[in-house]
Amino acid sequence: MDGALTWEHIQALYIANITLTNRHGRTTIHRALCVLPKDIGSFLHPMNILNKTLRSLVLTQTGSPFVIPDALLPISADELLASICTRYQDAIERQGVELRPEVSASISTSRQAPASRP
Repeated sequence: MDGALTWEHIQALYIANITLTNRHGRTTIHRALCVLPKDIGSFLHPMNILNKTLRSLVLTQTGSPFVIPDALLPISADELLASICTRYQDAIERQGVELRPEVSASISTSRQAPASRP
């Protein structure tokens, strides 16, 4: 896989409701479109270690290493997914792409103090 995800490489599409909490306890909620590759290893393989690490964190929280937050879109993630489902309905059905229910995820950016050693 060369970094592009064609319909034949996509397993599922869904929305994630992501709650981010920073070290000061401030919480923000973001919605994102998740695109789950059929072969996550092949999707991550060409990436550098930092990108792989970040995408792996996102994967453990959302179930997908590839999320597109609302903040990066000219329309909401919900509107984008609805538009994709309408425009590409034939490709989605032909390739067996799953349209999954919304998921919720929480990511904390607070740092834990290192455990003291005896």
